[in-house]
Amino acid sequence: METTRNERHEVRIMLCRNALPKTWLIAQLEAAGIIVDAPRLNKMLSGSIRGATADEVIDASTKILHRYETAMGVNFD
Repeated sequence: METTRNERHEVRIMLCRNALPKTWLIAQLEAAGIIVDAPRLNKMLSGSIRGATADEVIDASTKILHRYETAMGVNFD
């Protein structure tokens, strides 16, 4: 299923509100077995790159950031 603009935006918002750089997310993705560089991640988050790989990266990013927020006790509901 193709990621939506809202899902891509959610990743950017979570990075911002937790003051996490994209390099942190890239390292977390790499630890999960997903290799992506900063320019490619930026294009995926902007929607310039779409498809199965982008969907996988956005989905994994969302899960990683949700786990981070849960562990840190962040509650923005």
